[in-house]
Amino acid sequence: MIREIEILAADLQAIKTFYGGILELQALAAPTGYAAFQVGETKLIFRETSDMDPYYHLAIDIPHNKLYDAYHWMQNKAALLPVQHETVFTQFMNWNAQSFYFFDRNGNLLEFICRYDVPNSSTQQFSSRSFQYVSEIGIVTNNVMEQVKELGERYGLQPYEKQPVLENFAAVGDEEGLLIVSMEGRNWFPTEKPAGRFFTRVVMDDAARKGRLELFVN
Repeated sequence: MIREIEILAADLQAIKTFYGGILELQALAAPTGYAAFQVGETKLIFRETSDMDPYYHLAIDIPHNKLYDAYHWMQNKAALLPVQHETVFTQFMNWNAQSFYFFDRNGNLLEFICRYDVPNSSTQQFSSRSFQYVSEIGIVTNNVMEQVKELGERYGLQPYEKQPVLENFAAVGDEEGLLIVSMEGRNWFPTEKPAGRFFTRVVMDDAARKGRLELFVN
């Protein structure tokens, strides 16, 4: 599971407005130049930068029986992005999952995803308290195969069993914590926005060592 993510943000005030106001997340104590929020079991940290315009891809797991509840909760909060067949819902057959996408106010591509093989159904009314954890963070590289190899050799992370490793795309980890490895310049689905390389810090559970591992990338 991904326990902590630290990424960059060009407009920290917009981050605070979106995540604290629109997504109604609990704001956490943070030093000057930072903003932090609790997303289910994941701590999401933004560090302000003034010399670039970074953007990322993040996915948040929601209960697998709450896709349409999440859609109705979110549809007036942000513009939901269309995918194929004039729908906002994406169906990942190999992953047995469905999701929808939207941007935050810093250009980060966010995704709410239901994984039907994860037993996390809920009877509670959908709200920000329904967020389980950040389950995906995009990792951008100029060599996907080499990045996957390094993640395995250095951290013991293996390719996700439901996703073949492709020349320009891979997923490493498991359903509770996936590093989405993308070739630099490949468009983030379902947008025309090319993946860019920016500082990312990730803290994940390390099941093999019964501890945690910390990754710094880009």
